[in-house]
Amino acid sequence: MNQIIITSILSSLVTAVFAAFAFLFTQIYFKYYQDFRSLRGRTATLLTLYASSFSNPLDLAKTLNHELPKSYIEASIELRKLASDWRGFMEVKPKMLLKPTKKLCVIISKNLIGLSNGMNCPYNSSCYGTIEGNIKYVKTIIETLEFYEE
Repeated sequence: MNQIIITSILSSLVTAVFAAFAFLFTQIYFKYYQDFRSLRGRTATLLTLYASSFSNPLDLAKTLNHELPKSYIEASIELRKLASDWRGFMEVKPKMLLKPTKKLCVIISKNLIGLSNGMNCPYNSSCYGTIEGNIKYVKTIIETLEFYEE
């Protein structure tokens, strides 16, 4: 009789411990997975939203007061913020979350910084090299995050 009670208590205790572990694991895993999906979605949104800016970099020599328009400055700042978010996510992501890897986060962050810097081209020069670089940055991001492409 005592052995049945002990076995029942032990069985209940083991079940409770495993249930708590499973609950904590899923809460941590799904929170970061959800954060990853959110970052991925924001990346797609900003690439679409600011495509006209980084696809048409400006030569500051040919702009009014030799300054970028506000829309270009906003695009640059938002892309840089997103790059920072990818770096921050990389540092707090649990090791058990296999995707994205830290390497993937670094690649995305570096390419977003490149786009942020690619809003203007060297003074009094052709913007062709900058446009070509921006196309490479976008292509790398699209391939790395496996975005759907038509």
